[in-house]
Amino acid sequence: MPIIYCRGNPLWLPLFVIINQPIFRNPFMQTNPDTLYTNALINETSPYLLQHAHNPVQWYPWGEQAITLTKQQNKPILLSIGYSACHWCHVMAHESFENPETAALMNDLFINIKVDREERPDLDKIYQMAHHLIAQRAGGWPLTMFLAPQNHYHFFGGTYFPPQSRYGMPAFTDVLKQTIGFYNKNKNKIQAHQQSFAQALSHYSTPPTDSTAQINAETLNSARSELAQNFDCIQGGFGGAPKFPHLPNIERLLHHYQMTVQQAEPDQEGLDMALFTLKKMALGAFIRYSECQKDYAPQRLCFAIPTEANNLPGILAERKPQGAAVAYLCTGYQCSAPITSLAELTTALAEK
Repeated sequence: MPIIYCRGNPLWLPLFVIINQPIFRNPFMQTNPDTLYTNALINETSPYLLQHAHNPVQWYPWGEQAITLTKQQNKPILLSIGYSACHWCHVMAHESFENPETAALMNDLFINIKVDREERPDLDKIYQMAHHLIAQRAGGWPLTMFLAPQNHYHFFGGTYFPPQSRYGMPAFTDVLKQTIGFYNKNKNKIQAHQQSFAQALSHYSTPPTDSTAQINAETLNSARSELAQNFDCIQGGFGGAPKFPHLPNIERLLHHYQMTVQQAEPDQEGLDMALFTLKKMALGAFIRYSECQKDYAPQRLCFAIPTEANNLPGILAERKPQGAAVAYLCTGYQCSAPITSLAELTTALAEK
């Protein structure tokens, strides 16, 4: 059994196996197969969509079924975009999407579509841009957009909405009622504005790429150079605050190092950048959504190293499992004594 480290290193694949076990899940991320409710997401393969398959909300995946329904019933679409590791996505799900009264209002007024941004980055990009046009500020997740049934153009949107009015934001149920009221009273205005929205969105369209282009050494070396230019040699990671752990960056550096070792010219600087970033993450210096330069996201990042792992470099070798330990629970720089059973870990998590 591997050790689980909170606020640690996300490098190793067993992370995704371990945190998908029930005792390791964020309570906001759990599904309940015993619930009275099951919606159209039950047949999806996305873990994020499956987490919402037992909401009382009549969720549909983006597809022909939902598009046909919105036209047949002439109802606008409530589009919700998120992803599995998104904290506020799960907060909103727990506060609103699991609430039968809120769900009943959503089901009565809208055709509700749930999208995993990691599965459909194309849709996420389009509607993040649409949100920016409406709000004149960056979007985020969860992204909550209201779309016209005929052509799926947006007419209102936001991100997280609380169940009651707070943080200077209206209650989600009030947003639902006011949005449908605005739509019913202003259908002609909405249609008139949609062409200007379409023109504005066209300016953001991605330029065509050459599908025949080959990835070669020059391309890979260029990516390596860009990472070096953006590397934070003080706090680790890439770019300025707030930071998020972009695993492809670290993987690219590790792959580049492995490739150069085979060529007898090891890229030690690239390996040092990757390991320094991982070390900073393991020390707990990175905190979700912080604006501080030294902080990194997310706050509850965990990792596992299998007991059979050998020849681990540097800081990773220091995190090898010892004895019968199953896990450590860490807050900041303070970690618990080794926890030696799953039952003990379950109790400890409940106490947290």
